[in-house]
Amino acid sequence: MIYLAYMLFGGLCGLWVYLYVRQFSAQINKQVYSTFCEIFPENAPHLMPMSILRRKKCGHFSMYFLCGGLWCNICLNFPQNIYVGLWLACCSYLIFCLVLVDWLYQLVSQTLCQALFILGLLGAYQGISPLTLEQSLVGSLSGFSVFYLIYIVAKLFYRYEALGRGDYWLMLGLGSFISWTKLPLLIFLACLTGLIYVVFNARDKKTIFIPFAPFLCLSTIIVYLLNFLREDILP
Repeated sequence: MIYLAYMLFGGLCGLWVYLYVRQFSAQINKQVYSTFCEIFPENAPHLMPMSILRRKKCGHFSMYFLCGGLWCNICLNFPQNIYVGLWLACCSYLIFCLVLVDWLYQLVSQTLCQALFILGLLGAYQGISPLTLEQSLVGSLSGFSVFYLIYIVAKLFYRYEALGRGDYWLMLGLGSFISWTKLPLLIFLACLTGLIYVVFNARDKKTIFIPFAPFLCLSTIIVYLLNFLREDILP
């Protein structure tokens, strides 16, 4: 019975990911339209204009329900503490949702990044995360500051956004899971995996827009697992 409960909880979380990704473009269009109406109330259009941001295919909902349920069972049965498994499962769903949205739309949700940041701090505060609360806060602020600095410098000197605004918000959330001393390794792994992706897609003559969030998330998971499983590897 307990496994069915885990399956149901994970399946509902998977359905939430599916619905969030499916409705993402529509929500963005509504937000842009409402913001335009607030800024220019005297020139508010009577009809919502068509947007180039269209809904993209993200698979069938049953796949999300099944995979979400199976992943929840893995997370809740692998660690000795059920709260650790629940925390890991919730973090995993948020990270997967962020990755999928950025992969499809090249956009990063600040709301999800802030939720991930809160989960990271909560895990550190409750002793679930291998980091202390202070280490989690320093890691978040360090990641946010470094990526924000890169964004500002690139925009001032090159007149081009080397990183999107969502990337430094994402680092605010991801930084709460790793120590600030592991930040160079995380950036190196993210750039390395991004370059590998570009090399494998070099034959494509179309312009390649690299969604950097998936590589940041993958690198964070690698660094976190190394730090969690083998402390002697990353002293």
